[in-house]
Amino acid sequence: MDEYAPEKVFGEVKAVAPALYIPPALLDPLPAYASLADFRGNRDTTRVEVYIGVPVQEVKLAGQSWQGTRTVVVYDRAWREVHRSSDRSALPVLPESKQEILDEAKVNLPPGGYFLAVKVTEGDSGRTSLFQDSLRVTDYRGDSLRVSGIALARHIAPTEEQGKFVKGKLRVLPAPSRTFRVDQSVSVYFEVYNLKPDA
Repeated sequence: MDEYAPEKVFGEVKAVAPALYIPPALLDPLPAYASLADFRGNRDTTRVEVYIGVPVQEVKLAGQSWQGTRTVVVYDRAWREVHRSSDRSALPVLPESKQEILDEAKVNLPPGGYFLAVKVTEGDSGRTSLFQDSLRVTDYRGDSLRVSGIALARHIAPTEEQGKFVKGKLRVLPAPSRTFRVDQSVSVYFEVYNLKPDA
């Protein structure tokens, strides 16, 4: 009885544990944005594009680029992880988008309901932003007339290059923050499927 008496147990814990807990410095959250749009994918899947934006004035740049980690995780309705991708590469400040550092992650998913989580962490400071939302993936199979998801764009221009932000022969820079200056035009990108001329 004496060994487990509350007073004795408390005294032993107090002797080996610090009486004062000092938490690590609290960090301001990283202001970041995420948005998404879905498009017809390969075979029986839909291509979900997750657009990530970080305001240039809110981060520390190394030259003309920003270093951070972007992680995208998708769960099914039973909370089983069905996709995880992470990227730590440096992102450049693009001439067409000087107010936002942009990134894009592509995920191929069967149509249905999911949960999406996006985590953005700044490399130097460790500041973090987290975006979570339910995700409804549209089924674009079949031959009926369909329209894809709609992506707000900061800049759309023809290109012959390949790579990130390229859709067919267009380079489409997304606008994850959904904000535009007064003198900026607002562009949208979407795809139309199974549109055929009549007689």
